[in-house]
Amino acid sequence: MASQLSSEHMAQLVPLLGSLARLLSQHGTIADEQFQVLLDATDLDAHPAALAELQRWARLLARMRGAENPALRQTVVESLLLRGLPEASVLLAVATVVGSGTGSTQTTAIPPARLQASVSSLDFGSLRPGQGATLELEVQGDPGQVIVESDQIQVTPTQFGAEPTRLRVTIKPLASGLLWTALKLVTAGETREVPVVAQWQDVSVSASQPVSASSNSISQQAQPAIVATPSSGRETNASAVASALPVISAPPGLVWQSYGLDLDMVEVPTGPFLMGSSIADPQAQSDEQPQHTLTLPTYWIGKTGVTNAQFRAFVAGDGYTNETYWDTAGWQWRTEKNRTQPTHWNNADFNSSNQPVVGISWYEAMAYTRWLSAQTGQIFSLPTEAEWEKAARGTDGRIYPWGNTWEAGRANSSEARIGKTTLVSQYPGGSSPYGVLDMVGNVWEWTRSIYTRYPYEPTDGREDLSTSTGKCFSIRGGSWFLNAPNLRIALHDFVMPAIGDRNIGLRLTRYPQR
Repeated sequence: MASQLSSEHMAQLVPLLGSLARLLSQHGTIADEQFQVLLDATDLDAHPAALAELQRWARLLARMRGAENPALRQTVVESLLLRGLPEASVLLAVATVVGSGTGSTQTTAIPPARLQASVSSLDFGSLRPGQGATLELEVQGDPGQVIVESDQIQVTPTQFGAEPTRLRVTIKPLASGLLWTALKLVTAGETREVPVVAQWQDVSVSASQPVSASSNSISQQAQPAIVATPSSGRETNASAVASALPVISAPPGLVWQSYGLDLDMVEVPTGPFLMGSSIADPQAQSDEQPQHTLTLPTYWIGKTGVTNAQFRAFVAGDGYTNETYWDTAGWQWRTEKNRTQPTHWNNADFNSSNQPVVGISWYEAMAYTRWLSAQTGQIFSLPTEAEWEKAARGTDGRIYPWGNTWEAGRANSSEARIGKTTLVSQYPGGSSPYGVLDMVGNVWEWTRSIYTRYPYEPTDGREDLSTSTGKCFSIRGGSWFLNAPNLRIALHDFVMPAIGDRNIGLRLTRYPQR
């Protein structure tokens, strides 16, 4: 039976299915308090039906931990689908939980076969208007299946196993346009994506150009090609980024220095860096790949996240009363909620002057940057995903700000057992190569980027701030509530702009004057 929640409410809960699967895979059980914390990240924290729905999902997923019965797994999948959940989300959650089972304690577990593909991507190139095409690739690993995310693509067969399986991928003809999607390869313990790209344009095609080609087999490849090699750098246009940010005149009578704003900004110099995860990280998730090279111009980023002391000027001033700082959807939300301060502004566990401000929605975070720009005459904003990631890891693609191995005592994570945010200067040993603090742990940090799969392309619409309606925005860095695997630099999640909780804050970027 389908859930009794509305489609709008279900849309808010669907991202939490993956969170449930990860918690079950790491801890085996989920406490009642954890369900409530997850719901706090939505507008449904006081909705009893939402809590019951999450608990139902968790019970179904928990039945599969260590289960070796394929029929049971399929029954759980069907049950979750009957609840109205998207198939791709269900299969990913099931793969996460099944892959975490401990199995029998009396036998030695056999590690799953590494999921491999003979190509890193399927690039159909330029096609004539109305032309279809076919490419083939080989896949092997544990038994799994192919999820196709576009009606424009047909794949046969849709299942594979331990022996190499040749998949035939056919794209249907279009009159014009660009197709950019992915095949999702899902096994019990791993999920990978193979990007698919094709473009239809009116160009002359040689008669000898094939419309069907076979890839090399896995045995002919030196490495699993699911992970793309770093691409050539793409220079982000600094003036274009800055021009997208509003120029606001400072309101009369408000002197920002009088509020004691002390903003320590760190320069991140121009140049390339590695973005996303490579196969060197066994805990990498599919939406962190492919790893690729990106070149950014010079910018400055906050040495720490914005603190309560730094945000207090926005609250005490006209931050919540001047519509100029808010986009249309944000001002409507602020008005309907009668919002005058962050959610946990008066919570003693989170409101020390040098703790990061929390309970901040994306609307409030962006309004703060516009307000600050007006007061200072400087150009401030939230960082893009690319700017955040470069500041956190430097240029070499490291997994954590200090290197490739987790080290206790360098970040406020669940392992520290503090149970709340800490002062932003408490973990100097966790600084990034640029000297930026708290880039993992403590609080998730908003970016201004709309959540979109990699590779990161700044001109593909993910940085279009013309409207925030119906968008989900990326958050980075993890929080005090999460453990080490979920604090890897490349991990990114997404949240609706109206959501703000005790584990979400913000960090500033500043750009050269125009």
